[in-house]
Amino acid sequence: MTDKIKNKGGRPSKLNEAYIKAAKEVIDEDMSMIIYTDLELMEEINDRLPEESRICDSTFENWKAKAIKGQFDNDYEKEFLGLIKKALRKQKKSLMTDLSKDTKAWQRFAWILERKFTEWNLKHITDNKHQLEGDLNINIVNYKK
Repeated sequence: MTDKIKNKGGRPSKLNEAYIKAAKEVIDEDMSMIIYTDLELMEEINDRLPEESRICDSTFENWKAKAIKGQFDNDYEKEFLGLIKKALRKQKKSLMTDLSKDTKAWQRFAWILERKFTEWNLKHITDNKHQLEGDLNINIVNYKK
């Protein structure tokens, strides 16, 4: 892979080997914990890069959105998506491990899990199911004559 991939603006993309390396370091060290938002993850990666290689939050959001849609212009973009997915898997695994080990305060981890990962938010899933299927309302009326 070449480090000088040009973006549509004509200048080399900052999503390059150095950025991927810094992202891997952050994810391998810290991402088993639920400690970073996307913005904080970007800042943590930026802290490991020289000033001229750092990106702004809108660039990070654009890269992530593009990667999630599967719109890859180069191998670095594919690798970036893999890193984001890896971070989420590590976070989910860590939460599940903590949830299963802590018999007294498991609700704390369940609460975090259902807010971080929508597929684990049972109330949201149930509410959406009722909206799609329509609520079934049964009224029981007691008629006395």
